[in-house]
Amino acid sequence: MFNKKHTAIILASLLAISVLSSCKGNSDLIKQTQKVKDITVAESYDDLFRQSAEIFLEPKTVVLTVNGREITDSDIKTKFLFTNNRAKNGLAEIDAESADEEQKATERENYKYITKDEAIKLCIEDKVQLCEAENRGITTSKEDARQTAVDGYNNTKEFAESGNSEAVLAMSQLDEYLQITGQTLDEYFDNSAEAVVDVGTISRLRAQYIQDLPLEKQPNANEEYQKFVDELVKKAKIEWK
Repeated sequence: MFNKKHTAIILASLLAISVLSSCKGNSDLIKQTQKVKDITVAESYDDLFRQSAEIFLEPKTVVLTVNGREITDSDIKTKFLFTNNRAKNGLAEIDAESADEEQKATERENYKYITKDEAIKLCIEDKVQLCEAENRGITTSKEDARQTAVDGYNNTKEFAESGNSEAVLAMSQLDEYLQITGQTLDEYFDNSAEAVVDVGTISRLRAQYIQDLPLEKQPNANEEYQKFVDELVKKAKIEWK
């Protein structure tokens, strides 16, 4: 059966970061600067390819920096769009399941719609985790990340050529994305690799942190890691533009 996780749209890997974050925290963290107020986020999440292409083409404005790392309005819009698209699709799949309601309720906890402010918080969490990973010497090869993008494309292309309808649609949408953004396939792979590098680096940081947890804290590994990220955010130097 065709697995949507292997589609060529590698930018969807950004969602992996959102899964690890609770969006809970200090409500005073987000400063309502004019640049924050000017950010317009998507009202629906039905056309991910076209919407992400439009974001890609927009001029980018730096909204804040975290330990010197820039977060742009494009980063925030992308985080908002992909996280809510994932929530929409995940909740729809759960509703279609034949599982009992108690199980469905548990599964729904993994799919939450977020606000613009929560998208900003997730972007901040990304940056502090990347800073911590750098401090620990944790890296992800851009060459390996690019190969992940290429492999994803080739897998999807093979499924499409075998007649799988989801893969055919994915390839069609990717073609449209490339046409709108004016990217070549190689440029798309390069840009996707940049996103995959960050996702891979954060995943490795999380794995290392959880591996080092005492045995008694292992059952609550997700909560412990979120506390760790929250502490990184508290210590971070955040400058709003």
